[in-house]
Amino acid sequence: MKCLALALSAGLMVSVVVCNYSGPEHAKQMELDAKWAGKVKPTYIEIPKDGKIYVVGSQKTADLINSGGKLSQKVAAFGYGPNGETVYFEANKDGIEDLLMKEYAQKHPDVKA
Repeated sequence: MKCLALALSAGLMVSVVVCNYSGPEHAKQMELDAKWAGKVKPTYIEIPKDGKIYVVGSQKTADLINSGGKLSQKVAAFGYGPNGETVYFEANKDGIEDLLMKEYAQKHPDVKA
């Protein structure tokens, strides 16, 4: 899911966005963009630990996992890791899991849900 944004200037600012997705995937992207407009997007961090993969959105949460803590809210994707591991995505009321899952899928295109 790669997007290319090109801005041209000739007295006016014209923006062109070209994406290689369509249909439901495009609608989902538009929904995510609108949901996170004006908000600080999470930092993507993967933590392989104890045969599982944790995907979190902040260094604070990564430190919690690395020190043996647990995610208070999460979405589990069983068998979604590159070697069949369970992947746990941090979740919250803002829907951070949607962004983290999207980025995970981009970083691991060969992994199928």
